[in-house]
Amino acid sequence: MYRESQKFSSLLTLPAAFISLVFSVFVVIQVLLKIQIGNHPASNTLLISIWAITVGMTFGAYNMRLITMIDTQSINITMFPLLKKEISFADVKDMEVIAYGFVGYGIRYDISTGITYYNARGNMGLQLTLDDDSVIVIGTNDPDGLTAWLTSHGFMLSRQA
Repeated sequence: MYRESQKFSSLLTLPAAFISLVFSVFVVIQVLLKIQIGNHPASNTLLISIWAITVGMTFGAYNMRLITMIDTQSINITMFPLLKKEISFADVKDMEVIAYGFVGYGIRYDISTGITYYNARGNMGLQLTLDDDSVIVIGTNDPDGLTAWLTSHGFMLSRQA
């Protein structure tokens, strides 16, 4: 079994951490110190709820990772904690390891090409063309290891990057 786990860039946590910090200050001022914030302050319940959501977003962004597991039957993609997807090799028409331009992190759909990207970092990935002609690219930080594993298990790649 081939397994690769890619942690998302720590830069993704900075906006969520900043927002969480701001709401932490608001909670301390309004809930603990009992000083209302603004002319029309939010209720303490709403403020604490928003704070809890931002803390959860920060935790989720910090722990987000792309896990790819490939065996001889299927490819399993897990974008923890958001998505789990299995693609059977019986549904794959063509595959190749490619280099692509930066598309962003996470799950991206390029409307101009119709390609869905699962990317955590970098610009290398396994491109799969499925029987329904949809195209999926799964990011990898180890294109040589992925290529070696696939070819050693009898999978034909259309070309190698």
